[in-house]
Amino acid sequence: MFVGRHREMAELNAALEDALSGRGQIVMLAGEPGIGKTRLAHELALRAESSGAQVLRGWCYEHGGAPPYWPFAHPIRNYVATTGAEQLRTQVKTVGEEITEIVPELKEYIPRLGLSSTTEPEHARFNLFDSVTTFLKNVSQNRPSVLVLDDLHWAEEASLVLLEFLVHEIAETPLMILGTYRDIEVNSSHILSQSLGNLVRENHFRRIRLSGLTQIEVGEFVESNTGIKLPSSTLETIHTRTKGNPLFVNEVVRLIYLDQDPERFEESLAWAKIMPDGVREAIGRRLNRLSNTCFQVLQNASVIGREFNFSSLRTIDAEFDTDSLLGALDEALKAKVIESLGTGSERYQFGHGLILQTLYEDMSSARRLRAHARIGISGADTPQQPR
Repeated sequence: MFVGRHREMAELNAALEDALSGRGQIVMLAGEPGIGKTRLAHELALRAESSGAQVLRGWCYEHGGAPPYWPFAHPIRNYVATTGAEQLRTQVKTVGEEITEIVPELKEYIPRLGLSSTTEPEHARFNLFDSVTTFLKNVSQNRPSVLVLDDLHWAEEASLVLLEFLVHEIAETPLMILGTYRDIEVNSSHILSQSLGNLVRENHFRRIRLSGLTQIEVGEFVESNTGIKLPSSTLETIHTRTKGNPLFVNEVVRLIYLDQDPERFEESLAWAKIMPDGVREAIGRRLNRLSNTCFQVLQNASVIGREFNFSSLRTIDAEFDTDSLLGALDEALKAKVIESLGTGSERYQFGHGLILQTLYEDMSSARRLRAHARIGISGADTPQQPR
């Protein structure tokens, strides 16, 4: 069952309707890991197919080694594999031979015209972009299409430049491009940030940022997945700890529902008992991208609690001077691990209580006890959690 996201789904449906009417669209879904980008893209794909459109799915590979232009090559190759030869021949009539560099399967359908006389790389790349764009436009003219591109924060620069080229050419094409990316990984120096800056100039560009589910939606989400209707006090606790992140909510509830007596659900929400492996791994990957200094500063902050201030951090560890602490806090803010509690304020809070717990539990006992002693928390086993 698909829960919530009414505003976001309405925006996606509006973009889909425009595309089906021949007005090409590009929509970017942004949000943190586990927030539901892929799930929302899947829901849009189902609606597109029920409206008669075809869905092409591409994705970006995190670890390198993928063939050039993989986010585009993969869906085109899948399309070729499932489309009749006669239709393919019609769709490649105006396509240049350059496309076969990334989709060799098309060679038998494209008459050999000989290699281009130019040897300049920039000219050759332009011809490739034009060939890919022409092919996708031909495919969409035959049947309206939705091209889903997942995890664009991992895309290489060449694929992003191709995306910009394609978007510029689809304004009068029944094609919708739906991209997803993790905004916590895209800072001002990230290559995707430059592409987004270029794409935002297009009239048919939209960006949707996903936040967590509301407390009511968390209740609907839990009930649809487990059949349990939770009291409002329990939902408030879950929502506060997870901030409505569907991945975190699902992992926490699944662990408690499978391992505990449902009648004792509220008791099972004890702080030390809520850290499913799936949540710990997701948070760990996020924290591993931080510098060592930032990580250590955040661990110190985890001893203070969900909310903390700059002066308390200075009290815990004199190893870091003012500039180092401010730099670490700026890094954590940009990574959206913490939030500022007001403009000009020196008070902050962790984005998720579960991020706090991960940091706290990863500290050595010696560091934890020393930190507690320095801020006057007498040997507490867990940080204080505001309701």
